[in-house]
Amino acid sequence: MTEFPVPAAELTITAMKQGAMLTALHSLVSALAWPTALLNVLDLIDSKWAITIDSRSDQAGMLLAEEVLLKGLHGQRLCSWYLRCMQ
Repeated sequence: MTEFPVPAAELTITAMKQGAMLTALHSLVSALAWPTALLNVLDLIDSKWAITIDSRSDQAGMLLAEEVLLKGLHGQRLCSWYLRCMQ
């Protein structure tokens, strides 16, 4: 068997380079992985809530328009006086 002698200093330097590369790569991956995972989770939550809230707000807007505006319960003014609307 042929043995290749590797000096201890070269082995130590190589190990330190590999360790530093793994540490830098680990910090880079963890810095990118955390926001990505958070955005994926928020996307799942947001999509279901957005659908529910949008449909409920549309229904509430239609009910408000039918009950208040079309029946004339708001009076003659289209908006309140504090908005400085004149009619």
